[in-house]
Amino acid sequence: MRESLHNPYISVADGGALSYGGSQMLLPGKAERAVGCGVIAGLDLLLYLSRWHGDGRGIGLKLPVPAERPIPLEHYNALAQALRRAYLPLIPGHGINGLMLALGLNACLRRAKLPYTAFWGVPYVRLWDEMAEMLRQDIPVIFSIGPNFPLFWQHQKLRLYRQGPDGAYLPGPMTHAHYVTVTGMDDEWLRIASWGRQYFIRREEYLAYVKEHSARLVSNILLIKKRPLR
Repeated sequence: MRESLHNPYISVADGGALSYGGSQMLLPGKAERAVGCGVIAGLDLLLYLSRWHGDGRGIGLKLPVPAERPIPLEHYNALAQALRRAYLPLIPGHGINGLMLALGLNACLRRAKLPYTAFWGVPYVRLWDEMAEMLRQDIPVIFSIGPNFPLFWQHQKLRLYRQGPDGAYLPGPMTHAHYVTVTGMDDEWLRIASWGRQYFIRREEYLAYVKEHSARLVSNILLIKKRPLR
C-alpha cells in the first residue's frame, strides 16, 4: 500500500482466533450485531489513537482499556456497549448516521484528552487526498459504504475483495449501509477492516456504486483533524 497506518491495527482475541479490528458479529446484542458497525469503527479508532498517540489507558469511558494485546473479546465487548450507551446511540434498523458519529466521537476525544476533532464528510474532489493525509498522520479512516439512496428499498451492494496467498484479489462478500475502517490505500485499492477481517475495496467500483446507487453525503468519510497542542 502506498499509504498505510504506521502501527499494528487493533486486534481482538476470541479464544485462539485473532481479528483484524473488532466485529459487530461478536457483540452480545441482536441490534448491535445488526447495525453496530458504526460503534465498532468508532471504538477501534479511539483505541488506536489512545494506544499509539495517547497514554493508552482511556478512551473517554469509565471502563479502562486493557493492557493486553490483542484485547480480550469480553473486555472489547464491554467497551463497545459502554460507548454505545454513553455516546453512540443506535437507531433501530438503521444504526448511526455520520453526523451523530462525529458528535459522539468528539465527546469521547475531549474526555480522553486526545487532540483530535472529527467532522463528517468531505467534498469528493478531496476524498482520496484527505484519506491519504489521515493515513500519513497515522489516523484510521472511518469510511461509509452508504445505503441505497434515494431508492432506499433496493438492495444494490458493493463488492469487497480478499487477498489470496499469491497476492491476487479474489471476490469476497458484498455490502451496503456499512461502516468500515481504511488502514491503507494505493491508486487502485483500499485496504479495510470489516467484521474482524481484512478486505479490499476497488476505488473505481466504490465511486460507481455511489454514483449509481447511493449519495455522497451518506457515502463518505469521518474526517479527523489534529488540534494544535496548547
